[in-house]
Order: sequence, then structure tokens, then C-alpha cells
Amino acid sequence: MTNLSPIRSYRRWLDDHRLLVWQVVIITAVLALSAGLALVSSLTLAAVIFAVPFLLAGVAFLQQRPSVGLILLIAGSLLFPLELIYEIGLTAIIVLGLTALWLFDMIVIKRKVTLLKSPAIPPLLAFLGVTVLAFLNGQIPWYPVDPAPMDGQVGAILILLVVVSAFMLAAHQIKDIVWLKWMVFLFLGLGTIFIAASLVPQLRNIAIRFLPPQISSGSMFWTWMITLAFSQAVFNKKLSNPVRAGLGLIVLTILYVALVPARAWISGWLPPLISLFVIMWIGLPRQAIYATLVGGAVLLTQVQ
Repeated sequence: MTNLSPIRSYRRWLDDHRLLVWQVVIITAVLALSAGLALVSSLTLAAVIFAVPFLLAGVAFLQQRPSVGLILLIAGSLLFPLELIYEIGLTAIIVLGLTALWLFDMIVIKRKVTLLKSPAIPPLLAFLGVTVLAFLNGQIPWYPVDPAPMDGQVGAILILLVVVSAFMLAAHQIKDIVWLKWMVFLFLGLGTIFIAASLVPQLRNIAIRFLPPQISSGSMFWTWMITLAFSQAVFNKKLSNPVRAGLGLIVLTILYVALVPARAWISGWLPPLISLFVIMWIGLPRQAIYATLVGGAVLLTQVQ
């Protein structure tokens, strides 16, 4: 009689019953899909049935090329509305779906859980665990007061879970700098199209209607645009001069849009401007001195 550890016994059982595992997964998925389809209208039912083969093919493709999922994450978060399913954003859905696919690949297919030996991962996972524990502890009525709304609590947990999942995906799935380049310049390219459209009155309303409101009126979009464009233009020596000049033009355009037409929107232009000065002080301290003096003088004239 062999004396196998529980983990080795589990792996051996998976090897011997791999077909059975896949049958259980498929049957469970079919039953869950059937239960969900019973709750939707006939039109939605037809759309879902039509989309299922493409969805399965996409999942199989992403399982083989997980880095492509991060490219889709950038495009999906910029081009489609953020609230899709019970006010859960498309970005969160893609991140959690890619995370589930990554965990499934490690646990079921490869049967080996491997994490990068990074000093950032243990405290991040510990923080997530403490947050979940605090959420569970908060459900106990310790005090005779009404608790916070459940949707707000779940939303806070979901935000943290998505952030941690995105960090883990980027750390484990981006194994070639080519994919990182694709993500950065896809974001800059799509953002540039929106900025250019916003400068044309005939296209501004179309762009605002088509893109999510967090893109058109969210300061984080403008902050990331100017941060990535400026840092790439100044520090990425591998880019050609025309590309770096184009990135510089993007920075100047953003500054114009922020400081001239939208000058009253302080929360929109102040964070990108702070990001710009921080990058300069880190990488170009001498030029940052002059820029700070000029910026301070301009600010004083505006205040007076």
C-alpha cells in the first residue's frame, strides 16, 4: 500500500479522472447557463445562444494566449460602457474573468500553483485577506446601529479584488515587453483619437456619447494620458524622433484642453499637471526648476 501525501493523491486522482473532471465542468456550466437563460427574454436568449460558441472559442484562445486578454482589457475599458451587469463594470468583468481563467489553468490544467517571488505579492495578498476578514466580521451585529449598505460594502471589496487581480495578472501574464508596449500604445492611441475628436465640435458629442463618462469627464484618464505620453516622449530613447514628437504634441494638446477650454475643472487638470512636474523632478531636475518657477509665476497671475 503506497503512502501518498494528500496533494500527490489529489494530483494522481486528477490524472486518472481528467475526462470525468471535464464532464463535470461542462455539465455544471450547461446547467448554470440553462438556469440563467430561463430568466431572460426570448430576444436575449437568442443573442446569448448565438454568442456562446464565440465565447467558448475566445476562452480557449485566451487560455493559450493570456496576454491578449490584457490587450482586450485596455480596449474594452476605453470603448464600451462601464456598467453592464448589475452595475458591475466591463473592466471588472474582464479582470475577474481573466483571473479565473489563470487560476483554472494553474490548478486544473497545470496542477501547479506558482507565484512570482516578489516582495510586493505577500503584503498585497495579506491586505486582501484582512479586508475580506473585516468584511465578514462587519456582518456581525456588534453595535445596535444600522450597518453600511450591502451594495457599498460589496463594491468596496470588489474594487480591491479587481486591483489585486489586475496586479497579479500583469505580474504573471506579461512575460514579454512586447505586450507591455502594446498595452501602453493602445491606450495612448485610443486616447488620442478621443482627444482629437473632442476638439472638433461636430465630433465632440459623438465621442462623449460613445465613450464611457469616466473617460470623457474623469480626471484619471487625462492623468494617465499625460503621464504615459510625457514619460515615453522624454525617456524612451528607442522611439523614433517623429513618434516622440507626436507624443509631445499629445501632451501639449492635453495641456491646452485642460488649461483653456476646461480651466474651471480644477480636478481635471491639476492631477495631470502634478504628475507632469513629478516626472520632471525625478528625471529632469534641472528643467523642473525652471518649469516650477514659470508655473508658479503663471499660477500667481491667475490668482491675482
